[in-house]
Amino acid sequence: MVSKSNRNPTPSSDLSPDDIRRIREALGLSQVEAGELLGGGPRAFTKYENGTIKPAASVAKLLRLLEADPSTLSTLAGRKMTPIANDEAKPFHVTSDHIAALSDRKLVALTRRLLAAEAQTHVLPKDGIHVSSTITAPDGEEDARIEWQGGPERTPFLPARLTQFQLKATDIGPKEAGNEILTKESDIKPMVRAALAANGAYVVLCTRPYTRQQIKKRTDQILQTLAEHSISADATRVQFRDASQIADWANASPPVATWVLEQTQPGLAGWFRGWAHWAGRSDHDGSPWVPDPRLDPFRTKLRQLVTPLRGVARIVGPSGIGKSRLTLEALGPTEEEEAAGQLLSDLVLYAVESEAGPTAVKSTVQNLADSSIRAIVVVDQCATDTHSDLAAIVKRSSSRLSLVTIAPELPAGNLPSDTLRLDPADANVVEAILKQAATNLQSDDQRRLVKFSSGYPKMALLLGQAWLKDGTIATVSDDELVERVLVGRSLGDRQSLLDAGMLLGTFGLLATKSPSTD
Repeated sequence: MVSKSNRNPTPSSDLSPDDIRRIREALGLSQVEAGELLGGGPRAFTKYENGTIKPAASVAKLLRLLEADPSTLSTLAGRKMTPIANDEAKPFHVTSDHIAALSDRKLVALTRRLLAAEAQTHVLPKDGIHVSSTITAPDGEEDARIEWQGGPERTPFLPARLTQFQLKATDIGPKEAGNEILTKESDIKPMVRAALAANGAYVVLCTRPYTRQQIKKRTDQILQTLAEHSISADATRVQFRDASQIADWANASPPVATWVLEQTQPGLAGWFRGWAHWAGRSDHDGSPWVPDPRLDPFRTKLRQLVTPLRGVARIVGPSGIGKSRLTLEALGPTEEEEAAGQLLSDLVLYAVESEAGPTAVKSTVQNLADSSIRAIVVVDQCATDTHSDLAAIVKRSSSRLSLVTIAPELPAGNLPSDTLRLDPADANVVEAILKQAATNLQSDDQRRLVKFSSGYPKMALLLGQAWLKDGTIATVSDDELVERVLVGRSLGDRQSLLDAGMLLGTFGLLATKSPSTD
């Protein structure tokens, strides 16, 4: 946390990319968390910190305020932990208690995910979704809506081709529910009048649980208020949904349910987690994202393979070239998706086979396939045999899944058409990563590491982190660099030693020497 006694806030108008990164890291936020919390979207802070774009004035002011008083982060994030009973606790399952624990900001984020998932499932247009960034909008403004032409007249959770939503993260009584559709002048809000006149629907989403009788009272009061203003509607077009009904909607989409669990009861989501959690993993902490020319063609090919139902893709390439990170970025939100409010990343469920084990991974994917639920399953460090079994599950006719697996090794021979090979990174990419992750290295040292690593960012980072700053790297031999990778790793850090040994083996620099794992 930033120390209050030593803080020296930076004027918001003068925030540089380094200032933004420093403040975000001091607050303990990942780039994705910061974008969702402070505004701009999940990819915003990557762009701010790369200097691609500047943050809006409102975001810059929030950063400056948080730098001055980090304690306000809890209030802004709604991080009040609510005790949640574990009677029904299981992966991919949300209860009314989880919905009730959401702050108003998180209710907004949930609504966007619910609408996007419904649109993905029923192939609705991407440009028909609008969700306000706040539910404290001025009088007469809608909180969210979805609208489409053609296709189904309704879906299981959308009662009409035009459905408008009012979001409430607090308790609301029957009289308040009726007043919610009125302006200060006691007339029907223009947004509600227009939606119902277009044969649309008005739906209140409230994060509090109620009995069926209590829900009916609130619905009836809204209908009565409309009737008093000569507007005819019925319970099919005017609905009040409580926390239990919102939970049912979230449970229809495991990626959405997983996101709710991550926000309210971390650790319950199981081995498979959402795209945002994947982006925030500690694996990425020491390796900042920089523009990479490999991304655009790779994103195009990968999405062509896995956007259709039952699509399968296998990502291969030498260890240490950034396969997982590139796959994360390729499935992440694009500017067009953010503008449309419908993100492919909302469908992603990510797990690492070496952490979960093949049995847990296969069992979960089988359950998802049997449930005919739409999701893009990503399995990292996935062995060849596991990939084959998962592909067979996903390709069954009843499945609505797609599959991406990332290989822990580079296979020999010709590659199948659904396998994408990634080559080592461009030297400029490795240099840009080093400049951000190892800022105290001299330019000559950086160039030496770029040359030695030969397109393997992880190797360059291992060396940059292992060097003890007791001399220049520019003139040392390859043998000395190898020694420093091994000796510079903590002997108690088994995974770091394994990573170092694996990379050096890939380079052909370990003949008889390998890191001990005893």
